[in-house]
Amino acid sequence: MKNSAAAISLVIAACVILFLAFKGPHDSLAVRTYSVPKPTAPETSDIIHQETAEAPAPVVWTTPNGWTEGEIKSGFQLANLQLQTTANSGRCTISVLGGGILPNLNRWRGQAGLAAFASEDDPGINHTDTFVWVEIRNVAKPEESFLGAIHIFGRRTVFTKLMIHSNDFESLTPVFLELCESIRVQATQAQTTEETGNE
Repeated sequence: MKNSAAAISLVIAACVILFLAFKGPHDSLAVRTYSVPKPTAPETSDIIHQETAEAPAPVVWTTPNGWTEGEIKSGFQLANLQLQTTANSGRCTISVLGGGILPNLNRWRGQAGLAAFASEDDPGINHTDTFVWVEIRNVAKPEESFLGAIHIFGRRTVFTKLMIHSNDFESLTPVFLELCESIRVQATQAQTTEETGNE
């Protein structure tokens, strides 16, 4: 009887030892959970501001009567307008590039073999409230003459170039200037709302 009791005690003791032996490692494998705060979405006003900053407002204009839209030739061009009438023919491009007014006017002068302007106050440079414009008469090749205008819209410089024969300057200059007067930056919906205070 004593031997049975002793045997039972040994079995119980062995079970306890095994239980204690395996308890530690299993604890180290226990699954732990953590709470991660949910990211908050940006405010709608922030989204509008970012989109406006990354996508500048478009440049728009009014195409003169009789002029047609041609194929855009490069990524810098906004328009490639074709002029073909009984009296006149030519091509007008509107492009966005960089640089200041005087360097670009002198670049145009150089294309026609003309001397550079000394300053923006040169009498050959015509100033309006919104743009400057010039006549580039190519004496050697009059068919490669052109009228050119430059608008500055913030960090964007818009160039308008009407390539025609110099004999057509007199008849086409008023039409060219009307086109240049129409060139403007179109306000986005966000800008209009901000300026008017409407929602």
